[in-house]
Amino acid sequence: MDEQHRGSRARRSGTRHVPYEETYVDGRRWDVEYWTTGQLEQVLEKISEEQFADDRGAWRTLSHHEVALLERLPYAAAADDGAWLARTRARLDAGAHRSVLVARCLRNADGSVEDAAGQLAAGDVDSAVIAARLAFHHAVDGLQASLGQFGSLWPKWRARRMRLVESAILPYDRYWALETMRTYDPEDPGAYVREIISLCRQISLEVEL
Repeated sequence: MDEQHRGSRARRSGTRHVPYEETYVDGRRWDVEYWTTGQLEQVLEKISEEQFADDRGAWRTLSHHEVALLERLPYAAAADDGAWLARTRARLDAGAHRSVLVARCLRNADGSVEDAAGQLAAGDVDSAVIAARLAFHHAVDGLQASLGQFGSLWPKWRARRMRLVESAILPYDRYWALETMRTYDPEDPGAYVREIISLCRQISLEVEL
């Protein structure tokens, strides 16, 4: 394939700098990151069961790019015989990988729920609608992660992931109705906000970490 464009730089993460390249091949962009074994070890240490059980555990300091790595590893394809990737996935399963990703989403959802409730009480209904939608997306990502579908940093695949999970808390038809704001009434936007708040709280209570 003909390479059309290449650029190199480094992304800053909690594991220092992660060099990466932005390359276009046949009109499609590829982002290539170069993680060292040592950097990966640092990330895996942050998501141990011991760190997750600690109120001030290092998992709370995960950077955007470290979270992206953790969300991608379960879907990764090996370029070698796959032995290293298999061992790494075994370590993810033995640690608090799923719990960490779920907890991050639900923590963000709870924060946005508080914002929406406060804005609604203050009469700032428009802002409450926006905060409620943020809460909804975080809560849905947390629900999906609890069921093994990771990708909170890639909302463009959220609907597809929702089709892959079976959730009694949020069946796909209800998810899609809320996602497309089908139940939103311009004459009573507060009703939509309250519905979202109630659903997010239910997800936070029922999803297992």
